[in-house]
Amino acid sequence: MGVFKWVKAAVAAAAVLLCVVPLKADAAELIQSSVYGQVYVMDENGVNGLMFTQEGDAVTQFMRETASDPYFVRYNSFDNVLAKLKATAVSSIVLDGNGNAVSVKDAAMLAQEAAAHLNNVAAMDAMSEEEKLALENQQLAQLNQQAVMVAGMAQQAALLQQLAASSASPEEAAALQIYADMCAQLQALITAKQQVVLLYQQQADPAVCQQALLNVQNLAAAVQQSTAQLALYEQ
Repeated sequence: MGVFKWVKAAVAAAAVLLCVVPLKADAAELIQSSVYGQVYVMDENGVNGLMFTQEGDAVTQFMRETASDPYFVRYNSFDNVLAKLKATAVSSIVLDGNGNAVSVKDAAMLAQEAAAHLNNVAAMDAMSEEEKLALENQQLAQLNQQAVMVAGMAQQAALLQQLAASSASPEEAAALQIYADMCAQLQALITAKQQVVLLYQQQADPAVCQQALLNVQNLAAAVQQSTAQLALYEQ
């Protein structure tokens, strides 16, 4: 029944919500990190994402921290994430839209860029309450759009499971169940991120906000596990 053709789209859709790799994007540069190996920094209309070429505990933890980064969750800003990544970089190859190398950055230049990202973070911290509220409301609107997209994915998963109830192979049935579970996890993740933004708007205790961000990280880890399982079926 062609179940596996849905797998690649499912993995990509989940990744875009985690800001790990956009659905459609060109690599802006290839960073060589002393901690995370080679990492592509992707850019789609000014929206950043990361694509790691190596696996490992450090990469997994960085991905989870990215998903729960307070500036990413609250303002949809990637500055804090890029600052952390570039602080570990020894060099970077800048790529054009066709993937061709056009220049090379050394560690000193990347350190300057990391500092510039941190300056942007400091500027966000120094914003007025009205400016913070405007960015938070933009983020809530985007999260609402993501919730609609994931609801459609969940409906698709349920329909596929119904269609496959009597005809799917064990492998197809297993992949569909993981897909359905991932959709539920994504819905929980989006809800958790919305709750974080609302907590900041309510000026909740920092410890409460931090616990909510930890919940986002745990939910992101569950989604990552599901996407990794689905990627095995894709292969």
